[in-house]
Amino acid sequence: MKREVKVPYYIKGFLLSRLLVFISALLIPVYFIILIFLSNTQALSYTLIPNIYLTVFFNFIVTPIILSSPWWILLYTFRNRLANMISIWAERISIVPLRYLIFYGVNTVIVAGFFILPFISPALSAFTAVAVSWQLIASREELWVKDRKILVAVSAVIFAAFLFLPVLVSYFFYQSYLPLSAWILEVWQRAVGFIYAFSIWVVNSLTIGSTVWFIYNLVVNKKLSDAFVGSNNWIKVLEILLFIIFAYLWIPQLGNMGYVIDYINIISLFLMAVLIILKLKFNVVEGNFSLFGVIVAAGFITVDLLYRFNIIILTGSLVFTSIIFIASFIYAFAKSSDEVYSFR
Repeated sequence: MKREVKVPYYIKGFLLSRLLVFISALLIPVYFIILIFLSNTQALSYTLIPNIYLTVFFNFIVTPIILSSPWWILLYTFRNRLANMISIWAERISIVPLRYLIFYGVNTVIVAGFFILPFISPALSAFTAVAVSWQLIASREELWVKDRKILVAVSAVIFAAFLFLPVLVSYFFYQSYLPLSAWILEVWQRAVGFIYAFSIWVVNSLTIGSTVWFIYNLVVNKKLSDAFVGSNNWIKVLEILLFIIFAYLWIPQLGNMGYVIDYINIISLFLMAVLIILKLKFNVVEGNFSLFGVIVAAGFITVDLLYRFNIIILTGSLVFTSIIFIASFIYAFAKSSDEVYSFR
């Protein structure tokens, strides 16, 4: 059977994937501004710039721009490929249910925001400055035919000019590595329970909703193939209501009945097992049912049941699903091209 290729989405003439790349470029400095504002990193530069206005300018204008610059360059250089990557990813990942995309996506954003971007961006900005400096020098052929002393002098000036701010920003950022990492770990330890619980609420509510949809199609429509495809509005409303109920039961100030979630987790595990067995028994190929996604989500709930208060295990499981999510984008990037639009 020939695979159907989906038409890319447009919003008022803009290709949605290109719009997402543009929005990403806008959100990167916002992320660094929030990170600097929430942490104590900005206080360190006050020793160098005692003027409060210059300090604010350095911390909230210069620093976000410097830390964002390598990501901006990457986004601009691979803008076509990234746009194509998003289209390919959306088409190839369509077999994975929305509930697991939300599940993996939330975990990936949290892990990347807490552990990856804050620590690689300063070094990456300095490396980018070196690369841009070398590219500028290498492109000036007239420098290479002149005296070596002139080449060395000009190169030194260019490297110094491009590296000054990235090195300065990196110095203050990494100088605060220990207090910043301690702050991040402290926030993570306070938040990981809620983050994990939020993911579990999403999985439980959408798993129960998808099971109801499966039973509805099997009993009412009597179409097994439709039981694994999408849902309708009343199922979505049911899933939202279930999410609110689970949150109410878990939050101490409200329901304070977290133990009920344990029973709900067991029910979700059972439902997942039933879906997996039916998937294998009837060999349902079409639709957006993801056997691998179900297994990973089931593993999350099992971890929640057995090791709810072990931060290391909870963090490891969140990192694991983040790796899966990031790997899917790497795969799509490898399959994409730099053409203005390519989709196969």
